[in-house]
Amino acid sequence: MHGSRDGFRSRLEEALTELQRIDPRKAQILMLRYFAGLSLAQVAQVMDLPDEKVENEWRFTRAWLHRQLRPGRTSGGEREVNHGR
Repeated sequence: MHGSRDGFRSRLEEALTELQRIDPRKAQILMLRYFAGLSLAQVAQVMDLPDEKVENEWRFTRAWLHRQLRPGRTSGGEREVNHGR
């Protein structure tokens, strides 16, 4: 059981590192949501961004992260993040 959890943790760390490299703002939104437990409205306030911007970026980031964490995903695939700002 620990191997599965360790594999997930490793994929999560790789995904966060990749997201920080390619889109630091999306990575910050992710960290504030998952690790600080902030609501989208709180994230928008902390980052001084419009609520709608944070909501849109969160939707995209959550879907991107889900793809990155898929079991069996190999590193090197699906690395593009939409930079539509």
